Amino acid sequence: MILSGRTETAARLAGIFQSDRFFPDIDRAIEWAEDELLAKAGTAPSEALPLDRLPLLSDLAPEQIERLSGWLEPVAWSAGEVIFRSGDPGSALYLVTKGRASVHIRHDDGDIRLVTFAAGAVLGELALLDRGPRSATITADEDLQGFGLSEASFAVLCREQPDIAIKLLTAFGRELSVRIRYANLTIQQLET
Repeated sequence: MILSGRTETAARLAGIFQSDRFFPDIDRAIEWAEDELLAKAGTAPSEALPLDRLPLLSDLAPEQIERLSGWLEPVAWSAGEVIFRSGDPGSALYLVTKGRASVHIRHDDGDIRLVTFAAGAVLGELALLDRGPRSATITADEDLQGFGLSEASFAVLCREQPDIAIKLLTAFGRELSVRIRYANLTIQQLET
């Protein structure tokens, strides 16, 4: 039995039914259920994705990916480690090649998980576009590997490799469009 809730009643029900799974909110319960399904399906890749398999880089030719790799720095975080916090200065984006990370925002009642990203995702791309502070906190759910592209490297890349920069900017636009559509759908669902 799985129970969720932030109320005293939910906590009492967990005790009455001797639930082995009690979560503070429905989001955490759904997250646990998703993780269980993925684990049972054995969908977690054991090897890191190569750069040519990352959706953000799908429009780049193999030789462009090879040139881009010279601008990328390997990064890694352990499970539970914060990648960046809401309000931190945005100075790099990260391409995830292995592992998962969850995006959270603060709310009066605690953290709200917005989404979990897996291998193939890009994190923090807004940092390269608007140079603003981070809009959310991202934490590694499991050991995470990937590559980082700093704001400084991206600026030089734009000058020295404009063919790659144009394709990256187009891919950022597509990625952000998907996220805005998802956010709009979520807002509509919350309003009904």
